[in-house]
Amino acid sequence: MKSILPLSPLLLALAACASDSNPPATSANPDPDIVAGTVLPTRIAVTSQPDTKPPAPPPPSLLAGEADWSRSLSDLLPVLKSCMARTPAQPAVVLKAWPTNKGMAGAWTRGADGQRWACVAPLSGAAVDLFEPLRRTENYDPKREPVFSTGPEQGRPSGECYEHEPVKDSAGQTVGWLSYDLC
Repeated sequence: MKSILPLSPLLLALAACASDSNPPATSANPDPDIVAGTVLPTRIAVTSQPDTKPPAPPPPSLLAGEADWSRSLSDLLPVLKSCMARTPAQPAVVLKAWPTNKGMAGAWTRGADGQRWACVAPLSGAAVDLFEPLRRTENYDPKREPVFSTGPEQGRPSGECYEHEPVKDSAGQTVGWLSYDLC
């Protein structure tokens, strides 16, 4: 369906006044679409599309590049390994990680017993500076954040709701998995 909407006289007047380079019209012009020698559109065509189903969610690989923490995975991998090793109740997974300032990074891990931990370590992963129980996860959305686990399939979330993507090192070896909750 097409609708034609006229432009208001105020918009026409503003358009005519907006440019000093257009000289004022020297003769009366009966055509209201011509102002100061310039043809101005006075109608806008608006089209409407029939309602369609919303698009399917993007695949996890697109989500990974969009908003979740895994876009920095290669830089954070040493930190993730150190924090996971420090987590009691193995196998551990990483819920979220982020770089901070001064060459440090933070990570939230979860042990096999469900306990969540906050960890801070240098980007080199050389040592863990802070490791304590995590009390709040207000910035964690399991539907938007992948879970990182190591090993061939060790500790990966299971069930038909999860899609898993292998994480490979520079030599092409699988070093872990990013698991996305699609349900």
